Amino acid sequence: MSLLDEKKQLTKDGFTTIDIFDWLKEGNALAEQAVQTTVTHLGFVLAGIMNTIDVEEIVVGGGLSEAGDLLLEPLKTVINRHVFPEIRGNYGVKKAELGNDAGIYGAVYAYLTAQQQPNER
Repeated sequence: MSLLDEKKQLTKDGFTTIDIFDWLKEGNALAEQAVQTTVTHLGFVLAGIMNTIDVEEIVVGGGLSEAGDLLLEPLKTVINRHVFPEIRGNYGVKKAELGNDAGIYGAVYAYLTAQQQPNER
């Protein structure tokens, strides 16, 4: 099956981030390309943020966090390529402790905080 055929099948059937990283572990070339593209763009954006403000740690949550080192190690490499030299090696990149549920907890926290301070809107 060609990469184009695989892509058509993937988009037809639907898939998750976890599926992509499972396929990467199996050596799927399309998954490898998708992860590399994601890591390149994400790392570039995070490096720009880190060059602008003082960031001590990047915490990856949501579906991407399930990839663990398959994502985090290449992400560190891309970030290091684009951050100022004095930043390089002086920050952390880790998986969110709440994993895929991090966004849900954040949303609930934001809602509860807003409910406690209704006059500050």
